[in-house]
Parts: sequence; C-alpha cells; structure tokens
Amino acid sequence: MIGRRSGLDRADPAAGMLPGMRRLALQRSGDRLWRRVQRAYGRSAPAQTLREYAASRDCRSEAQRGALLELAQLLEALRYADPAGTPGRPSRRELEEAWRRLRNARSL
Repeated sequence: MIGRRSGLDRADPAAGMLPGMRRLALQRSGDRLWRRVQRAYGRSAPAQTLREYAASRDCRSEAQRGALLELAQLLEALRYADPAGTPGRPSRRELEEAWRRLRNARSL
C-alpha cells in the first residue's frame, strides 16, 4: 500500500523525512545535546573547539573524561559530516547512548 509505514519507520521519527530534513533534524538534536553538555560542565570559550572543551573540563574519573571525549568526537563528526551522508555520521541513538554514558560516569 502506498503511504503505509512499516513498524521500523514508526520507531524512527526521521524515517519518513527527506534526506536533507533528516540531516537537519539530527543536527538540531546534536545542538541540543551540546547545550546540555555546556549546562552540565560549563560554557565553552568563544573560539574553543569541541575537543579543546572536552580536554579542559575537570572530570572526576578517567571514565568520565573518556565519555566526554567520545561525545565530543561524535558531535564533531556530526557537525562536520559530508552532506552526502557518508557512513561516518553518527546516529541519534549513538548520540543518546554517549550522553547516557557520560551522565552515568558523572555519578560514579
């Protein structure tokens, strides 16, 4: 049937979008996550890169530092990904899992 969506499509709200819109939705999700990171760890300097920011934060453990660096690398890959949709671009699920790992590492 035309217009019916499979169960997999319903699980991914961006599945029915055009590629450009999907990319924009993912970028906006990454931007919201970056704001959450800055609320939790402090604002970044105006010209500070994501990696510099992650390296400059005081972390309670190596696990926390590793989780913060991992998240920064994913956000960086998302921000500078090829618009043609190369396989290196992280998914929303990967970003959410990295945020969860960082949040859990903060509580250790």
